[in-house]
Amino acid sequence: MANVIHLYTDGGLRPDPAFPKGTGYGGAGAVAEDDNGNLILEVAHYTDTQTTNQRMEMTGAIEGLKAINILISEGKIDPAGLTVNLY
Repeated sequence: MANVIHLYTDGGLRPDPAFPKGTGYGGAGAVAEDDNGNLILEVAHYTDTQTTNQRMEMTGAIEGLKAINILISEGKIDPAGLTVNLY
């Protein structure tokens, strides 16, 4: 695999009138590709508890980086000289 990984992340929430303004149910995700556009991983995360949009945006990045770390620990990605570009 390439020494450069492009990690695209996003998160959001669906407001719920039962929760305080600006909060609701949230979801986040991440997709990683190498320099050739080959898919390395996809991650989806959903919460059924009260959260915020900002928290879900960060969760997408965190879950994507955790998944990359797992692939490194499994020997599927060589960490030597690895660069992760987060978008």
